[in-house]
Order: sequence, then C-alpha cells, then structure tokens
Amino acid sequence: MKSKTCRRILSIILAAMLLAVLTSCGSTGGNNGGGGSAPAASAADGQTDNKKDGIGITGERYKVAVGVLTFTVDYFKEVAYGAIQAGEDLGVDVVLYTGQIATPADQVALIENQIQTGVDAITFTPVDVFGLATAVDECNEAGIVTVSEVNVQGGNTDCTTVIASDDITTGRTVAEKCAEDLGGKGKVLILNTGAAIVNSQLKCQGIEDYFAENCPDIEVLANMACEGGDQATGQKVMADLTQTYDDIDAVICINDTVALGACISLEEANYTLGEDVKVYACNYSAEITDKIRNGEISCGIYSWGQLFGYWSVEMAIRSLNGDPVPTNIQQPNSLVTADNVDYYNKISSNAKSYDFDAYMANQS
Repeated sequence: MKSKTCRRILSIILAAMLLAVLTSCGSTGGNNGGGGSAPAASAADGQTDNKKDGIGITGERYKVAVGVLTFTVDYFKEVAYGAIQAGEDLGVDVVLYTGQIATPADQVALIENQIQTGVDAITFTPVDVFGLATAVDECNEAGIVTVSEVNVQGGNTDCTTVIASDDITTGRTVAEKCAEDLGGKGKVLILNTGAAIVNSQLKCQGIEDYFAENCPDIEVLANMACEGGDQATGQKVMADLTQTYDDIDAVICINDTVALGACISLEEANYTLGEDVKVYACNYSAEITDKIRNGEISCGIYSWGQLFGYWSVEMAIRSLNGDPVPTNIQQPNSLVTADNVDYYNKISSNAKSYDFDAYMANQS
C-alpha cells in the first residue's frame, strides 16, 4: 500500500511539472512529427476520454517503445520506471528495449528492430547526436513518433520532440557551488567522461565558462578524460593526477561513478575529503548518497530521469492523438547537497528497487 501511495504521489508531481512546462511553452511551436497522422478529436466527437487514457482514436492501445541505454546506471532505471508509470496512468503499452551499444550503428539497429515490431512511438537517448539521423528518418517515414533526450543532427527530418536537460547550466551550477565553497580561490581538476559523450562536454563547457567569467582566482589545473565513465577509470586517472599535482583544492567529476573512484585515490593520497579537498559530481545516484550526507562529496545533480520517461510517453500520446506538442521541453535539474539528499534519495527509491527483468519478461 505504501509503495502504491508513493507512486501515485509521484504521478501527481510529474503531471504537475509537465503542466507547468507546457503552460510556459504555450500552444505555439507544436510539432506532430512522424506520428501526427491522426486528426485531433474534440469533445463533441466523444473522444475526450480516449485522449485522456491514451486509447487511440481508432480504438487501439498505443504501443510506445522506450529505449534504456543501460540498467546499471540509476538514471536510466529512473527513465524506465517513469515510462512504466506513465503507461499505467495513461493506458498505453510501454515496451522497454535495451542492448549492447558500442557504436551508433548498434543503437540504430535496436531502433530499426522496434520499427519492425510495429510500435507507434519510439524514445531514445542518443549515444551520438549525428549517428541516429538515419533511424529518425526511418521512423518518420513509417509514421512513428520519436522522442529524444538529445537533439539529433544531420538527418532529413527532426524528432517529434526533444526532452533534454540543459547540460551547460548543470556545469555552471556545480561550478558556482564549488566557487562558493572555495571562497572564490583555489586549484581545480575536472574529470570528464570522454570527448564522444556530448553531455559530458557540455557540462565541462558550463564549468569552464563559469570559472572564466566569474572566478579569476580559480585555476583549472586540467580537464582529464575518464573514458567509459566508470569508477575504476576515475580512480586510476585521479591517482595519476595526485602524482602530477601537489596541491588540489577541488575535483569536479562529470558523473557519480568517476567521483567515487576519485574519492578513493584522493584518500589514498592522504587528502581528507570535504576538508583538504572538495569533490563534486554533475549527476546523482544512490551510490553517492552517504558521501553527500557525510560531506565527502559536496554536491550532486539530480536530473529527474523519471520525468524524461514519463513525459516521453505522454508527449508520444499527445502527438499520436493529433495534438500539438512542443518541439523542445527542458528537463529540470536539482542541486543535491547534505541538506536535501534524503529527499532525492526517497524520490529515486522506487526505481532502484523495481524488478525490470520481470517487467520485460512479461511485456508483449
């Protein structure tokens, strides 16, 4: 009962946040995308209930394929969980799809497979903004709605809508927190997750821009890549950097797993976390909850993956029903500190414990 109550409260929060976003976007600039073949129904047509519960104008349930890059990262678990919740709330079939993605071609193949199954809409988080252009064109040719977390470039057609975080602002937010903690003066390292990862580079841009514009006494010692973004790589790169630089005041990590690895190497180099050196993460997961609570990691950023999952399904339904949808929706980000980490940990708890294997085994 408690779990159902929490999920219902979450649904209300997600719906309210979406309403606020749509209101701010206004009714102009809508895009029906590839799936906008069905005309909008009016209350006089007796279709109001159909549009509310997600049943199509033809009387068939929509099927929305939701892409999950990996179930090993909390953020993508939240994307999947939010989509499942939307499916239950809005009366559509949500199919989760995932697979090994080493290249953009691998992701294109996964999307093409979903096209062949006859779904009505497909969502995805591109691993390469240029690599999915062909897949988006194929979806639009097939009349399939597309919802992306990053704007796809280089194709002949656009995604129906893009629901994305402002990664530059995320970087600036963390840099501002770092500057405040350091009193505007110090030596900082940045650990990114590789040049091929678009959101990593945008966050780095935000960090460096903020320091350059506002903090003449903060020196960025290096911006080093931790390819793969895993804890072991973060630990190794940070260990090498502690040998190169004697005096490190702060380390800003693009993700949480790199931050965990950096913490290990900093402690091995006799730094006291939160005192001798400040560590920051540009995202948030359960794995860093204790370290944020204890002040060993100064902050994280909660990116509301559940919102992308939920909103992507709802926007797909709106487009399929012929309603205009914004071409771009900004996904909020929230600063997570010791003062509020328990709140964000609670919000994300349902996704962390959900049995996605069982769900996927039973999906049609």
